[in-house]
Order: sequence, then C-alpha cells, then structure tokens
Amino acid sequence: GSAEMSIFVSYAYQDSQKVEELLSRLKEVQVSGWLDQADIAYGDEISSVLRDSLSKASAVLVLISPASLRSRWVELEVSAGQSLGKVIIPVIIRGEGIENELPLSIADIMYIDARKKSLDEVASEIKRVVST
Repeated sequence: GSAEMSIFVSYAYQDSQKVEELLSRLKEVQVSGWLDQADIAYGDEISSVLRDSLSKASAVLVLISPASLRSRWVELEVSAGQSLGKVIIPVIIRGEGIENELPLSIADIMYIDARKKSLDEVASEIKRVVST
C-alpha cells in the first residue's frame, strides 16, 4: 500500500546531526524513522516502549560509526531487532576501515556505505531494502 514505512533508527547520540539529515531525506521518499532517544531505558531491560517501537517498525536502521560501535545500546537494539525477526540495515556513516570492525551480529549483513554516497542515494537504497 501507500502507507508510510516506518523504520527504527539506532544510532549514537554523537551522530545525531547526521541522523537528522538522513531522516529528512527519508521523509521525502515516504519512509519515516522512529528515533531511539537513547534515554528511554537504562540497564539491560529493553523497555516496553522500545520493544513496541521495534515491533511496529518494518526494519531497523543501524548507523555505524566509531561512536555507535562503542555503544552497548546499539548492540542491544540490534539483537532485539533480530530476535523480533526485523530486517537489519547497517549504514556506515563514518570511520576509516570501520567495516572490518563490525560486531559479529551484523558482520555478515549487506551494509550501505554512506561515506562515499550522497544522503539522497542512501535514502533511496534504504527505501529499496524496506520495500522488498
């Protein structure tokens, strides 16, 4: 249908500016992103809010950067998304050679490399993945 697709965006707060830019591009292609506000829950308990948002989302977008690879939070969201059977879309936004440091949970997933692409291109690739 023409319903807007909603994706869950997992990122490190250091990258939030990049995230905002990407989200506005996604809106243009009818994909709305649900941002993890990182302070929704602390501790190992994935909050019900988070689980709820994850289960509604058609995919989980993981923004990969040196900061997000250090974030336990991002790891938690990826595994929660995987346990809910969601499509995980890793997008590398910064970091030299960072594709060699991906955690095992996402190492074998096709990632989108946003380091050498315009955000418009990245947005349409994401759209393609969630539409199939």
